Amino acid sequence: MAKHGKSYRKNAEQLDAGKVYTLEEAIAFVKGHPGAKFDEMVDVAFRLGVDYKKSDQMVRGSVSLPHGTGKNVRVVVFATGENVTTLIKAICDARPVSAKGVFIKNCVISSTMGVGLPVQIREFLAV
Repeated sequence: MAKHGKSYRKNAEQLDAGKVYTLEEAIAFVKGHPGAKFDEMVDVAFRLGVDYKKSDQMVRGSVSLPHGTGKNVRVVVFATGENVTTLIKAICDARPVSAKGVFIKNCVISSTMGVGLPVQIREFLAV
């Protein structure tokens, strides 16, 4: 198993184990606790309740971010919380009709080399 660096371990100690953060708390933590000495990107990972082996349950698409990325790059950058909100709503809208059960099982936000924070997405699923 790979070992983590000093800044990663220091940031991981500041998290509450098992806590699910709100979107605002997670973004504030990622911005306030850099994991590297360079400008990091913010990653948003989803675990979806789809069967990837079935072609009718593929989730693909593109999203126009309301606040842009701030840079001309190929990687999507979530500079503000409203951009993340737009992404989550777009994924909810892209739910395949044949998908059964819970669609978005969990969501984690992290910086490029930082600690991942589980995000509470119940308020987006109610829409």
